[in-house]
Amino acid sequence: MFFTTRYIYAYRLIFLITILLGSSTGIAYAQNANDASTEAPDQKEQKEIVLQIISPKEGEVITGDEVLVKIQTTNFAIMAFQSGEDPKQLKPVQPNAGHAHIWLDQKDMTNENALKNTTPDPTLFQNIQSGDHTLVVELVDSHHEVLNPPKKSTILFKTRSAADVTAEETALALKNVNQPKLEGADQGLTAKEANKIQDANNPLVLWAILGGVILIGGLGFMIYRLRK
Repeated sequence: MFFTTRYIYAYRLIFLITILLGSSTGIAYAQNANDASTEAPDQKEQKEIVLQIISPKEGEVITGDEVLVKIQTTNFAIMAFQSGEDPKQLKPVQPNAGHAHIWLDQKDMTNENALKNTTPDPTLFQNIQSGDHTLVVELVDSHHEVLNPPKKSTILFKTRSAADVTAEETALALKNVNQPKLEGADQGLTAKEANKIQDANNPLVLWAILGGVILIGGLGFMIYRLRK
C-alpha cells in the first residue's frame, strides 16, 4: 500500500511537470509568432520598389534633338536579362531585379518596341522632332514580365530646335520695338495713367487748350464792351 501511494504521487508530479512544460512551450511559440508578424510589415516596407524619372522633368522644354533619359530605382537592381549570347536564353527571375522598358511617343507599348535599359547608365534618344512628347518607363523582370504590383512612370515634356528659339526671340524683340513706349510707364504708372500724361503732352491737345482759353477770353472781353 505504501509503494502504491508513492507511485500515485510520483505520477501526479510527473503529470504536473508535463503540463507546466507544455504551457511554457506554447507561450514561447505564441510570443515568437507574434514577433514574426510584427516584423514582417517592416521588412516588406523596406523592400518596396520605387521608380523615378530623374530627367527629363515633367513639363520641361529641351532645346535640341537629343533627349537624355535618366531613371533611378530603389530596392531594384538593373541588370542584363540575357544569360548568354543567345537572346532567347534568359536569366532566371530574381526578386527585386530586372531591367527597364522605355517608350518614347509609342501609342501601342509592347515588349518588342520597348527600348531595353539593362544598366544604370542614362539612355540617349537622338533625332527627336520638335514638339510635345510622352515618355513611359516600366520595370520588368528578366523574362520581360511586369512586376507585381506594376512599377510604371509617365511624364510629358517638349523639345524645340535652335531655329525655334531664334524665331521666338526675334518675334519678342520686334514686338518690344514696335510697341510704343508710354511716357511715365517706366515710373511704375498704370497704362491708363501713362496715357493721360501722354495726351496732356500732345502738341495738338496743348493748342486746343490754348485756343479755348483765347476764345473764352475774347467772348468775355466782348461782353464787357457791350455792357458799357
